[in-house]
Amino acid sequence: PRMIDSETPDEYNRVQRVHLNNTENLPSFFFFLLASGIGFPIPAAVSGLVYVLGRIFGAIGYYKAAKKRVRMGRDERSWQCVATLEGC
Repeated sequence: PRMIDSETPDEYNRVQRVHLNNTENLPSFFFFLLASGIGFPIPAAVSGLVYVLGRIFGAIGYYKAAKKRVRMGRDERSWQCVATLEGC
């Protein structure tokens, strides 16, 4: 769905959607990262790096995917990282 008005370009809507998705998911991720980092600092740091890189590549894929209608790995690595942190 379009988040602004009908005259707003699709590129802007895609960028805004990724930004809103990131701001919705970051608080819970930071909580789990902090909680696991207390007991397991090295795995938590690696998981944090994987999460951030997954978000970056997922965002780039989402920006480009609408033109090609092919989605590139939309945050699968990010959710694996959160599951890793919950298991620590």
